[in-house]
Amino acid sequence: MTPAEHLAIELGAPLGDRDGSKLVPMLCGRDETGERVLAHVGWLFELKLDGVRIVADKRGSHVSLAYRRLRDATDSYPEIAEALAELDEEHVVLDGEVVAFDDDGKPDFQRLGSRIHVRGAGARRVARSVPVVYVVFDVLVVGGRDVTGLAIEARKRILERILVPAPSSGSIRLQPTFDDGKALFQQCRARGLEGVVAKRTGSIYRPDDRSTDWVKVKCELDADLVVVGWTEGEGKRASLGALDIAAYDGDRLVLRGSVGSGLDDDQIDELLERLRPLEVPKPVAEGKPTRVKRGRHFTKPELVVSVRYLGTSSEGTLRHPVFRGVRDDLAPEDCILPVVAASERELPRRRATSPSVVVLSDGTTKGALCSYYEAVGPSMLPHLRGRICPLVRGDAQPARGRTAVPAWPLPEWTPSWVRTCVARGEHGELRGVVVEDVDTLRFLVEAGYASLLTTPVRESAPATSDFVALRLEGDAAWRIALHAREIIAATGLSPFVKGASSAALDVLVPLGEAPAEAGAALGMLLARLLAPTAEGLGVTVEPIRALVAPYAVVVPVPSGGKASASLPRAWEELAADLGAEAGLDRVAARQGQGAPDPMLAMLSMPVRFADAVRALEALVARAG
Repeated sequence: MTPAEHLAIELGAPLGDRDGSKLVPMLCGRDETGERVLAHVGWLFELKLDGVRIVADKRGSHVSLAYRRLRDATDSYPEIAEALAELDEEHVVLDGEVVAFDDDGKPDFQRLGSRIHVRGAGARRVARSVPVVYVVFDVLVVGGRDVTGLAIEARKRILERILVPAPSSGSIRLQPTFDDGKALFQQCRARGLEGVVAKRTGSIYRPDDRSTDWVKVKCELDADLVVVGWTEGEGKRASLGALDIAAYDGDRLVLRGSVGSGLDDDQIDELLERLRPLEVPKPVAEGKPTRVKRGRHFTKPELVVSVRYLGTSSEGTLRHPVFRGVRDDLAPEDCILPVVAASERELPRRRATSPSVVVLSDGTTKGALCSYYEAVGPSMLPHLRGRICPLVRGDAQPARGRTAVPAWPLPEWTPSWVRTCVARGEHGELRGVVVEDVDTLRFLVEAGYASLLTTPVRESAPATSDFVALRLEGDAAWRIALHAREIIAATGLSPFVKGASSAALDVLVPLGEAPAEAGAALGMLLARLLAPTAEGLGVTVEPIRALVAPYAVVVPVPSGGKASASLPRAWEELAADLGAEAGLDRVAARQGQGAPDPMLAMLSMPVRFADAVRALEALVARAG
């Protein structure tokens, strides 16, 4: 008899058996109480995991894994089945989630998606590049004892005897519990995690029941929707531009909008392969599409997908949804859009504005701006990740002066997953957002920010600068930029250039991780060397620390002009008209077609900063 079985007997668990392959797990209740439950006495708290629910049944050496809707999952996660087979228990039924973790140790549902659909030998191949972990939070049967009727605290004690120490394979992990729900939730917000699950102490396990003894408190909004059609797109996404998605309201299937953001080429191919056999001639869901698009196809409501979103409109459609992955573990009838409590972090409906609202003085609307950032997001995000980015509002009203002024603070209804950062240094206080995904870019547009700036300051190293930038302004700015390239190259550094406006350029020089004051001094030295030639051509040269981010919109828009983007440039194209290719439509089309990024190498370039400073000081000395 194992220690776990002995404890189950000691705690009064009756004889009994349950077949894990035929058991629908207990679910969180729908009447969520928001963050108030985090301060309640008599609850324990766990991390909400971004994975798929799995009930595992081990009998001797035989192990079966089942999704929440009883579909077999054993062949999809062979490493977990093998690890469970090594447990000392002759018979055990466990409840938990299979999770794939990203490089930072956070659950990543999109990464897990490549495992959900693969079985057998294919699953073993994919497992080498996408390992998964079975995070176990409950036990239902141990030995010949049914422990579902024991209090959750008792079941946790039994589970510890089963999984402590953890199996050596690393494929199974015990889900820890916490007493301080508020502190745990704050950590979730800080690290961008899903949220917290609160469980009432003394509660029993209720299979196939949605009980308010378990309550979710989420840091973001997500939902599972059933696909009821798709629309064709443009360019590389001509075959599939967006999915039409719906949810059940009682017996009615109601359209909840469409989702295109977050889809990549491989996902599009896979979705089309699965959707084409489901195509039907007429719509199966009630409601009209939010936008009339060409090439709309209708399908049977069989494929379930997960999306993240910023809230719902007054008509019930999802605002700014982002595709996260296919949910083969769920049935279409599970797709019921949750009613979010007032204390949740949804953007209040009274804050929502129409996509047709004009945000730039040339008539660019909020919807157009969202579409632009979706298109350039893959090119833009590498330049933003981990960096503190000040925000700039739109200029539908005439702006004074030529320089956009950073705006702060964020509105009170900002979602908790939007990461803000404040750094203090010799140049004063820097406040901004750390942008990690397109979802954050869409929120910024919703909140009235048309653009954002980039800085040489990273969240992880606020006292250093990883680049120095010079603003060159004037009709001959491109000539001074080429001159700057020659001087900078003589120091052993490698400069890069991007547009700043129709008559201005930014020259950026990667520094590695130089002290902030050293980076500022280097910028001053470069400006000093360039000044004599620049003045003769009517060009101003100024070191700057906050500049329009690559691919971000240039604000304000010139009077009578059209909105443009800060487009990275190849050195050989500088003699061309700076604004010729920087219009939002052209930049979006260019990046959507996979145009190369001339600044991408800047993010990983090795730098010998001390040698460069000595070489530059010698140049300044010779220049007198």
